[in-house]
Amino acid sequence: MALDLIGNMLDTYIFDELRNKQRLGYHALAYTGDYNQLRAVFIELQSECNPMFLTQQVNQVLANFKKHIDGVEVDEMILAAVSRRLGKFNSTAEEGYHYWGQIYSDSYEFDILENEAAALQGITKEYLLEVWDRYFNSSTYTRIDLQSWVKPPSIDELEKYPEAIISLYRCLEAKNTTQYSLDDLQQMEDKWDVHPSKSDPRVNTAIQSAIESAQLPPGNLRTPEGKIIINDVKQFQAAQKAFDLPLLATTATPKY
Repeated sequence: MALDLIGNMLDTYIFDELRNKQRLGYHALAYTGDYNQLRAVFIELQSECNPMFLTQQVNQVLANFKKHIDGVEVDEMILAAVSRRLGKFNSTAEEGYHYWGQIYSDSYEFDILENEAAALQGITKEYLLEVWDRYFNSSTYTRIDLQSWVKPPSIDELEKYPEAIISLYRCLEAKNTTQYSLDDLQQMEDKWDVHPSKSDPRVNTAIQSAIESAQLPPGNLRTPEGKIIINDVKQFQAAQKAFDLPLLATTATPKY
């Protein structure tokens, strides 16, 4: 039940941050569901922005979400969730759908709404924060990113350029700023300067992300929390050898 509450809170937060404030797209939502026999939280975004840029923004939302939980009136939210479960069905069709769902799934938990209401009443804000740290911290969760491009990067581009550089290039391309190639942007990393009053905020964000990625050794990625993870094992090992640095004693596992 804690995961469902977090999913509902994340849905509202993502809608407000990415759709209302940043206007990244009309379709922005989060929800809980089952994936490969595991309970999971799904985030969906549909936008004209390139998917790598959207992933950067999702990372930032997740990095800030714990602070958002701490500021929410959890008791009121739980009371509303309990009331929805203990209230009467709006129609005979809704009631039939509920009970038939239990029969069809072979669960036969006809009192599931009452059990969920009882479980909700035992949840506190402190417990929600504990669940977030345990399952959503960047060092502990398992995450799958699915990106659907109208015009996807080529395999050569993905192998040669960091994602932040590709994201920046697509942001500039969308603003009809085509005088820079991917090679130009990669060579200009140490010369970028962000002027919020002179350019599009989305471009500013992409530039900042590219600047931060340029400060990392090849094969690594910095999370919004400032942790460095191995994103490309082969590139990381090649960089270690080139700089005469020791390789990891254990097998490196990609984060995503």
